[in-house]
Amino acid sequence: MEQVNILDNFGNITKLIVGKDIAHKKKLLHPVVHIWIYNSKKQILIQKRSSNKKYFPNHWDVSCVGHISANESQIISAYRELKEELGIKVKKNELDFLGVIKDNNSWNNICENNWAYIYLLKYNKPIEKIQKEELSDIKWVSINTFKKLTSNLKKYNFTKKENGYFEFIIAHIDEKFK
Repeated sequence: MEQVNILDNFGNITKLIVGKDIAHKKKLLHPVVHIWIYNSKKQILIQKRSSNKKYFPNHWDVSCVGHISANESQIISAYRELKEELGIKVKKNELDFLGVIKDNNSWNNICENNWAYIYLLKYNKPIEKIQKEELSDIKWVSINTFKKLTSNLKKYNFTKKENGYFEFIIAHIDEKFK
């Protein structure tokens, strides 16, 4: 079971390290990475979570997302998750750090109380493999389609995020498209 650091309400690492299932069950704040991928065609990559996921199975989500393992830096975690989930290997400075958002949601008694480190990646190569244990599909969507999908999460089977999350992402990606 993957171990995660537990954070205080300001995002500082505490001395507590637990399995991610325990962090979810006890609603403990822990770090994750969200990497949003866009391309020169003004499209955003979204992933469909695998049907075997405990949290939001079969829902569309962030291009690449994952827990930061205990004592792992957020940037190393981002590199690891990109490689594991999408087979993408990036070089230093290819990821743009956008900031951190506290994201607290639940699904079937599983609480995701996350401190999400958010990155953007411009990527124009084909994605040739996906990690089937984590996701079942990926697709590129236009910014307008993305806005539509995230305007009604339940209708379009998209994962829930804190208020203002998607507006934050859209504003930053829109800026890249100018």
